[in-house]
Amino acid sequence: MAELVRAGVRAGRGPAFAPGRSVRQSWRVPASINWYRASAPATERYQAERPPDPADRITVPTLVLWPLHDPLFPVEWSDRLSEYFLDVRVRRLESVGHFVPVEAANAFADAIRDYLMP
Repeated sequence: MAELVRAGVRAGRGPAFAPGRSVRQSWRVPASINWYRASAPATERYQAERPPDPADRITVPTLVLWPLHDPLFPVEWSDRLSEYFLDVRVRRLESVGHFVPVEAANAFADAIRDYLMP
């Protein structure tokens, strides 16, 4: 399974922008950067967000892989997940930053496998 994750990540990576490359070849990097730029003001909204009523919480059993060294989503935020999900499990990942499938493909694959086939 880890090799499938790695292959998917490799397939999703586009070449960096360079003169002579088509827009189709080089759109991925600028699009990713612009997503983060546009999301910056949203952080304040996320912090001000209030949990839904218990009847409106997500009911699907959910596994959240939370990297302990993510510069965008501090681990402290994981404490509030049960306010949004009725059935949530958080698996914290040591020595991993924001890009879990890239930085820890084996741990990512193992967590999914363990969750789906206990």
